[in-house]
Amino acid sequence: MVLHMAEDLSRRYKKNSLTASEFAEYLGKSRQYVCEKIRRGELPGYRCGQSFNVPVRAIALWELRISKTKTTT
Repeated sequence: MVLHMAEDLSRRYKKNSLTASEFAEYLGKSRQYVCEKIRRGELPGYRCGQSFNVPVRAIALWELRISKTKTTT
C-alpha cells in the first residue's frame, strides 16, 4: 500500500522527493507551515542546506499512519 502511494506521488511529480513548496501545495498549506512542521518533526522531511526535501515514500508512510490514527479515534 505504501509503495503504491509512493509510486503515484512519484509519477505525479516526476521525481522521488518533493520540495517544501511542492509538499505544501500537496497539503494545501503554506510553505512556512510545512517548514516549521518538518523542523518540529511533525511532518516527514529533512533539511538540506537552505532547503527542505520530503521523500515520496516518507509522505506515503506518513499518510498511512495518519489514516490509521483517524480510524482509531
